[in-house]
Amino acid sequence: PPLGLHLWLAGYIRAGGGDEGDSQKVIARCVKWFKLGCNILWFPEGTRSRDGELLPPRSGIGFVMCRANPRSVPVCMNGMDRILPVGKFWPKIGQTIYLHYGEPVDISEYHTRLPSREQAQASISKVFDRVARMKAVLERYRRYRVRTVTGTDDFASMREVLRRRLAAGGESGDLPDLLVVDG
Repeated sequence: PPLGLHLWLAGYIRAGGGDEGDSQKVIARCVKWFKLGCNILWFPEGTRSRDGELLPPRSGIGFVMCRANPRSVPVCMNGMDRILPVGKFWPKIGQTIYLHYGEPVDISEYHTRLPSREQAQASISKVFDRVARMKAVLERYRRYRVRTVTGTDDFASMREVLRRRLAAGGESGDLPDLLVVDG
């Protein structure tokens, strides 16, 4: 499909399903890209989750991380299971994906030219544990759509959302001690 051609032209490194030799080639290509100053986006679970829960990370990128010691930033993506469920080709329109970027994770303790499978798994697990913590925080967020305000009126929108949040918190016994608003 056109997406495959686009990914290939963009330098996409296909990882998966091959024999040991293919895995070593993928690792070598990734290490080379890092040394050239390029960024790599990797999905360590290897596939999408059917229910939005995290799957265990696979060790492949861990070998790259151990050899190249890149600056590793955990990213939590929440909502992809609703937009493009496993087995579907076309995404659902009108859904939202939430992204949360964490602070870089120091994995220098695993840096070695010839890592073991245990070191590789430990390095990606250290980063992925941070993803799991971020996911837990994201799932606690409450999201509101403004219902009663027409036009652009930030103060009226905030008033509506805060009233609804505090009313819901009063009913459930989950009132916050402090509200911190970014904006």
